[in-house]
Amino acid sequence: RRSSDLAHAAFPAWRAVPARQRANLLRRWHALLLRHQDDLGRLISHEQGKPLA
Repeated sequence: RRSSDLAHAAFPAWRAVPARQRANLLRRWHALLLRHQDDLGRLISHEQGKPLA
């Protein structure tokens, strides 16, 4: 519930950011995810106590 409230509160500020800037931020986030996907996979696997296939 708390994360939903925080997202709802942050939305007006996010909406005020120009679309091109939002797109650039999302592209950078995507690039970071791709760059660190192996580390993220290992971390999530470890947190869940499941083997990484």
